[in-house]
Amino acid sequence: MWERIVGVLFVLLGIWQMVVSKRYGHQVTHHGNAATSSFSLLALADSFYLGIMFVGIGIATFFMQF
Repeated sequence: MWERIVGVLFVLLGIWQMVVSKRYGHQVTHHGNAATSSFSLLALADSFYLGIMFVGIGIATFFMQF
């Protein structure tokens, strides 16, 4: 039973992480200037990939396939 709860929590966390990454991408695109850090794109990509990993871990935990 706990596997399903943890799986759902990981999926929700991953979806939230991807949504926040998308919002940050729009913010940087519209309001970024020369003072914006050059590492912003790297942080954005890593954040999105982390969200994808959380969704994958959540699905695997939900079905106990790890």
